[in-house]
Amino acid sequence: MTADPANETDDNQHVTVDKLATFMAEELAAFTERVGGPLSLEPLGKLKEEADATTKVLIRGPAGQAEAVIVCSRPVAPDLVRRGVENAEAIRALVGRDLGEAIIAPLQSGYAGGRSYVIFPWCREFSPWKMVRVLQRFYLTKPLLHWLRAATAAAATAHGRPGKTSEAFANKLEHLAAQPFLDGEIKSAIDHSLKRLQDGRWQPCHTFDHNDLWLGNVMLPAGSIYSSGRRYPYVLIDWGGANRDGYGIYDLIRLAMALNLSNTALHRELVAHSEALQCDREDTQGHLLAAFGRLHQHLECFPEERFIETLRNCWTTFRRAFRAG
Repeated sequence: MTADPANETDDNQHVTVDKLATFMAEELAAFTERVGGPLSLEPLGKLKEEADATTKVLIRGPAGQAEAVIVCSRPVAPDLVRRGVENAEAIRALVGRDLGEAIIAPLQSGYAGGRSYVIFPWCREFSPWKMVRVLQRFYLTKPLLHWLRAATAAAATAHGRPGKTSEAFANKLEHLAAQPFLDGEIKSAIDHSLKRLQDGRWQPCHTFDHNDLWLGNVMLPAGSIYSSGRRYPYVLIDWGGANRDGYGIYDLIRLAMALNLSNTALHRELVAHSEALQCDREDTQGHLLAAFGRLHQHLECFPEERFIETLRNCWTTFRRAFRAG
């Protein structure tokens, strides 16, 4: 096994490739046996300085083919990768085996040098060529929307409606309503949703939230580890900010924006998601705003300025589609 000495960056707390190879000597030895030959490691992607940034290392097999990726936490947040693995596993269990196949599954995970890590099968990003990327997006639009709709329904059914669900939704809505940056339309929408909660016209249920569902977190299975008999032509990654007890609709709006859905197409999905969440169509706005209330309570490394921009963009997209029916 050889290691590329590039990106030797102890100063910024990213582990170097050489040190990671040392920390994970036993695990990589087992992986060497799996692929039948020596491995080489190389840095993958740019090293970022945000607190939630991770170190990524590409594993190549004996013929130089990409086989897997190691994702490793930094000392500033040593449990970050472990949290993502646990979130993905919890949501995979929630939605069931078949739907869970779309969620990336680790080959191995644990701790190395005091940092949590995971080894994932190699996947490809969308093509850098615009026309190819447009075709890929077109090809994946229906499968992605179908999966999200079905997974939302499965998670909502699994959650049911325990007694504290309405209280949880009210808490998130009230938290968001108290923020000084809200405009009048969103405040009015929150008041409307709270009234429907209070008089029992809206009885919400939890689902799950990925919370960063855009095309950068949709990958294409590529490595030899993936079989040709997969149900889904994509893999959903980056579950570190996910929530098993989610509020719904936010993932749909983010995905719709990434896929450039028309207002009419998104309206159809809102209707379908209202059925999946077993609520009236007008209550989809309550789900969306409760999701934003929860996000604001857990901003962590997400700057509030970006949160406000995301909220306004998603709300505008939602309202345009809602009125398109």
